[in-house]
Amino acid sequence: MKETTLYSKKLRYLAKRLRDARVSAGLDQHAAARKFGKTQSFISKIESGQRRIRVLHLIRFMEIYGRPAGYFINDLVSAPYKIAPAGAFSRDGSESS
Repeated sequence: MKETTLYSKKLRYLAKRLRDARVSAGLDQHAAARKFGKTQSFISKIESGQRRIRVLHLIRFMEIYGRPAGYFINDLVSAPYKIAPAGAFSRDGSESS
């Protein structure tokens, strides 16, 4: 039961971040849906937590809203798994100084 509760909290948090990003991008649900190629109902269900968010959908939201992945998920994961800001790693994957 705890895992379900934790999952629900994380889903609600992510849904809120998606809504906040949409509003900050100056889009209503209809405009976001048009850019996404989905219905307004799709956006509404994601933002209300009624629909799970697939990774590929999250990537599309990032593109539409102009937000990096960390904006949506860094507060949902523990420190070692947080997404580093752009430029924090070199091309070979090592940390840059």
